[in-house]
Amino acid sequence: PERKTLLNLGKYVLVGTQTVIEPSRLEYKGRDVYLPGHIGDYTIIGMGAKVKAYYIGNFVSIGKDSIIGDRVIIQDGAHIGDGVVVPAGTVVP
Repeated sequence: PERKTLLNLGKYVLVGTQTVIEPSRLEYKGRDVYLPGHIGDYTIIGMGAKVKAYYIGNFVSIGKDSIIGDRVIIQDGAHIGDGVVVPAGTVVP
């Protein structure tokens, strides 16, 4: 049987200490629905970051203490600096 997961991690993903990674949440008909997320290969997530992104591409860098909102899509090669807040539903090229 096929296994369903809420988060798929790529190869060589580095996650800093005190980082929180949660599945994206969407309210649908009065109920919370959690969307499966993806973190691509060679991605670095800095210390203390809070991530609820739906999709993070390959070779992405997220700075320390950043906040990535629900349902955010971060495309390949993006760099997000330290302390940056990316609002829910944003697409980062």
